[in-house]
Order: sequence, then C-alpha cells, then structure tokens
Amino acid sequence: MKIEKIDYSQVSAISFKDLAYIELAPFLKDFYNYTPDLSSFAQAIEDRKSKLIDRPLLVKVLKSNYSTIEPSDIQKHNIASLGSENTFTIITAHQPSLFGGPLYYILKVCSVINLCKQLKDKHPEYNFVPTFVSGGEDHDFDEVDHLNLFGKIVKWDREAQGPVGRLDIEGLQSVIDEVSDILGDNPIAENLKSILNNSLDSCDTYGQFVFKFVNALFGKYGVIAVNMDDAKLKAAFAPIMKRELVERISQPLVTETQEQLTAHHFKAQAFPRDINLFYLGEGSRDRIEYVDGLYNIVDSALTFSESEILEALDSNPENFSPNVVMRPLYQESILPNLAYVGGGGEIAYWLERKSQFDAFGVFYPMLIRRNSVMILNNGLNKTIDKLGFTTNDIFQTQDELINQYISANTEVEIELEDQKSIIQKAYEEIANKSKQVDPGLAKSVLADMTKQLKNIDQMESRMKRAIKSQQEVQVNKIGKMKDKLFPNNGLQERFDNFMPHYMAAGESFFDDLVEHLDPMDRRFIVMG
Repeated sequence: MKIEKIDYSQVSAISFKDLAYIELAPFLKDFYNYTPDLSSFAQAIEDRKSKLIDRPLLVKVLKSNYSTIEPSDIQKHNIASLGSENTFTIITAHQPSLFGGPLYYILKVCSVINLCKQLKDKHPEYNFVPTFVSGGEDHDFDEVDHLNLFGKIVKWDREAQGPVGRLDIEGLQSVIDEVSDILGDNPIAENLKSILNNSLDSCDTYGQFVFKFVNALFGKYGVIAVNMDDAKLKAAFAPIMKRELVERISQPLVTETQEQLTAHHFKAQAFPRDINLFYLGEGSRDRIEYVDGLYNIVDSALTFSESEILEALDSNPENFSPNVVMRPLYQESILPNLAYVGGGGEIAYWLERKSQFDAFGVFYPMLIRRNSVMILNNGLNKTIDKLGFTTNDIFQTQDELINQYISANTEVEIELEDQKSIIQKAYEEIANKSKQVDPGLAKSVLADMTKQLKNIDQMESRMKRAIKSQQEVQVNKIGKMKDKLFPNNGLQERFDNFMPHYMAAGESFFDDLVEHLDPMDRRFIVMG
C-alpha cells in the first residue's frame, strides 16, 4: 500500500481551531497539561498514579460484559491487567453510529491501537489497553440512524426516544438485509454480512449490538469496549454527580474557559448548564433544572427536593446520565486513562474542560488528535495519474485543478498576465507624459487603462470557457474525482462508511490502518 503524508495546513477542510491544536499554537498552552508526543507519557504516567480508581470494580464490570461473548485472548489479558496499578488505558469514544457510520469512527480506534503498541515498546514495564467508549446514552437518534454506502444513504427508519443504546432492535435486521443486498456476493462481502448478523444475534438492545459489532471488528487487537450506561459504574461516579447537583460547579468554570478561548476565535463547543446531568426515565432522557430550591425534570412532572434527589442518586444511579459537559469526567474517573484520542471538534471541547477537571480532582488526560485519512482505490489512483495530477494537487479547488489541467494540456497560452503587464506599463508611461501637459489627462488615461485590463480579463475567461468546453470529458472527470475525494465538499472520512474500503482492500484493511495510523505523526495520511 502506498502511503503519502500531507501537512494539515494544505487541507482546506481542516478548521482553524483544529489546525491550531495540531500545530500547538502558543495561545493554547494553558488549556492542556501535556504536549501530545511520546516523550510526555512518562510524566502523564506518574501523575496518573496518584489518581486512584476502583480497579476491582472496573474488572468485575468488564468481565460481566464480556461474559456475553467470547473475547479474544488478548482481550482477556487486557481486562485482567486492568486490575493492576501498572496498566493504563488510551481512550477514544464515539456515538453508536449505525454500522460504524462515517469512516473516522474506525480511524479513531485504529489510531488508539497503534499508539498503545508504541507505548508498550517505549515503556515495557507498563501495559496499555486500547479502549472504546460508546456514547449509548445519547438521545439524538437522527445523528446515528444512517450510513453512506457506495453513494447510497441507508437508514434505520423508526421512531426512537431516550438513550439510543437502550433502544430495542426493531427493524435493524431489515437494515442489515438492505446493506447485504448492496454489498453483493463475494467472500469479503460474506464476511461483512456475518459480522453484522452475528452482532445482532441474541441482542435485545442496540447498545448490545454495538458492543458485539465493535468486538467483532477489533477484538483481535485487544480493544476493550466499555458500556458506561452501567449502574455499578455510575454508582462509582455518584460522588461527582452529587457535587454537580448540589454545588453546580461546572457551568461557571467552563463558561470562563470558553470566554478565554473565544478571545482567540475559538467558538464555544458545548453549552454548559446550571446542572449538567440528565434524568433517565422509561424511553426518556430529560434535563435536570434547579429552580427555587427544587430539582425539576424538564418535560415531566417529576420534582425533587435536594434530599430526595440525592436519595434517588444513591438508590438508582443508573437513572442519572452525564451530558456532554460531564461525560469526559465520567470516563476519566472510572478508567485509568492517560490520553484521549479524538477529532478536531472533540479536542476543541476537551480544551474547555481543564479547570473543571481540576475542581473535581479528576486526572485531565493528554489530548491527542486522531489521524485523518483519505483512501484512494485503484479507480481513483488511475484517474489521478491519467489526469497528470499528484497527491498534493488533489487538495486544490476544483477550478484550480481544471485550470492546471488545461494549462498542461493545451498548446495555446491562455494566461494573459504578460500581455496585461505590457499594456499596463504602456499606459503608465502615457499617463506620466500626459501629467506633464495636464494632470487631469493622467487620470483619464489611468481610467482607460483599468477598463482595458478588465476587458483582457474577460477575454481570458472566455478563452478558458472555450477550452473547458473542448475538454468537457476531462473536466467532468475532474469534477467526479473531486466529488469522490471530497463528498459534499468535506473530507471523505466524514461521509463514507468503512465497508466500501474494506471491500476493496480485503481483510487486511484494518491491519493496514493499524500499522500506518500513528497519531503522534501530525500529518494528513493518503493511502492507496
């Protein structure tokens, strides 16, 4: 497989805030604890040791979760090792997108696996467990109910309320059947179909399906999938939720940090509330509001006094759910984590959390930007070569690519800058001479010059349009190529599902990603 790496600054789809962290802009240094490189992990390990977690509880919960499937040997080893103080996690997280959703769902996990291998080589006395946290408590079903497969949108069309991980699996088999029809019949497709159907087997909830799906893809690499919607884990998190309920700590701290980041043109990523917890009911996930000494459950008739809501938290912690502002605290207080690996948007909202973590006494992990990848199949590679483009070229705009192609493939010199320069020089000489006769004449000459230069620009544009018309077939090829590389003018990884690439590359697809996705290398990767 051919691998090329591009500076992120050349990728126009990368946002300002994303690039700022990738390049470690100086103004961000107060918003993170560790520079994201391998040498920083020694200090992170030492700092993490002082922040104890309930390891026996974690191992007990994970063993219970994995009793429903047959974990790989390395998964068994990783779960057992989490009981030891010399074992740490590297976490990534994502919503439970349908069948992996966009490609970056997969890229995150592969980046984490690669990093754990590097850390084990550098620190052999410790163990590092690649860990995936699925956001099954999210209730935005419309964000996870579809995927893009070979240019088709496949959707799980159903009514849904409450945490998506608790949904039943009604209609999911029909979606798997639709995907199976699209994949067709060949050995690689049959493997994917087996993964989907086996993941659905014996499941009652969508969260169970996602758990089995992730393990089917990444179990052999030792990835541990953690279901945070667990009563025992939430009971361990209850002291922090209690402080949020009673002291309402998060909002002023996060808001202050957001204001500091806004001064550097960072738009706020998450809206902190007075209380950053939800209450889970039957098919519902509703905000908790504090009004006049009472805790009201929004969009319900439930109201608690302080003593009542704390009693409810103690007796049924599974009914409480952290929102986006509290969720990072939850995973970091439950898992012995060193680093969080995520996309640019995720890193931006983690940068808002440092003072909040300090206030709750929770370890604030190293923030690592996951790898971004573009995958070129054989057809795209051939098109790029035939059009005479390089990998760097394809990151230009479509118009820039068309103009580059036309310039390289026409005998007529259509750029008229030299001619414009000659005319401009001539007019300026005339203006200087006329100025000596009458200053008003010089202004008239320069005005006429501007008019003539605009006429030449228009002529150049007409010549380009004429050549584009003559090269219509190739111009259309460039447009189609750009649409495949940058769907909806965005990055391929934010649109395509992993399955078309898996179908093209075969079962070595994940091995190739794990080998080449090094999140310590802060460059955009083109694979093909």
